[in-house]
Amino acid sequence: MSKVNDKLGKQESILGVTTLAIERVMDEDYGARIIDALQGSIYVKETPLELIKHLCQTYLCTYEGRRQATAKVFGYEKKSPILIHQEENIYTFPTSSPYADECVWLFPYHIKHTARKTPSETEVIFKNGESIIVEASYRTV
Repeated sequence: MSKVNDKLGKQESILGVTTLAIERVMDEDYGARIIDALQGSIYVKETPLELIKHLCQTYLCTYEGRRQATAKVFGYEKKSPILIHQEENIYTFPTSSPYADECVWLFPYHIKHTARKTPSETEVIFKNGESIIVEASYRTV
């Protein structure tokens, strides 16, 4: 089942504790697919990075602030994990540069395990049984 959401303002009800992943969609009408544990696939106009930035703002923080704090505390300069809301266990990380079309934002709380498919592809299996293949090495994921 796929749902479509046309307005960024409605993202609060879509993004959150049940979000599994966000991936780029190369379509003239949609910019991303949100994969949700309860709602399935939801297609939106915004890019994944726009969604992540909006989710940060929903929890009264900024993407840049979170990225810089992670880099300073943990030393991640690239592909930095982003803590969005500690109490709700919402954090995510990009599989490549957040600006790259192949970047998928994974929410590790929901990951059951991963499996190497090829040297440059990894299957991510979520706790609810859903899975996706991302263009990232097993080591990256």
